[in-house]
Amino acid sequence: MSFEIIYTPRVENEVVVAKFETLEEATNHLETIKQTRPNAYRHHRIEEVREQEWLGQDSGIENFV
Repeated sequence: MSFEIIYTPRVENEVVVAKFETLEEATNHLETIKQTRPNAYRHHRIEEVREQEWLGQDSGIENFV
């Protein structure tokens, strides 16, 4: 599980600006954004990334009947 900081500009699509392994690291970076870019801060958020294994994921072994 990891965390991303997402920036949502007014017109464009969302952009991932940073990725972190822990929520604490992401929160600290968001605080840095708040201090350095207070107007842009309100357009940022932390989002948890849950890595899901695709059920049909290729195992690397071909099944021949």
